[in-house]
Amino acid sequence: MASIASSEGLDALYRRAIADPSSLSEAEINVILEWVSPEDEDSLCRQETDGKSRADLIAQALAQPEAAD
Repeated sequence: MASIASSEGLDALYRRAIADPSSLSEAEINVILEWVSPEDEDSLCRQETDGKSRADLIAQALAQPEAAD
C-alpha cells in the first residue's frame, strides 16, 4: 500500500479502524501504529547487525539464550 500522506486519508483510515478493525491490512496497521514496514524492518535490522536478518537474530537467541552480543 502506498503511504497515506493526506490528513483526510489518515482520518478516513482511523475511522475505518475504529468501525471495523478486522478490515485493515498489515500495512494499514503499521501506518496507524507508526511502526516500520516489514520491508524496511529487515533492511534496518541487517544494517544494524552486520547483515543478520530478524529471523537470524531470533534463531541465534533461541539457540544461545545465555549469549549476549
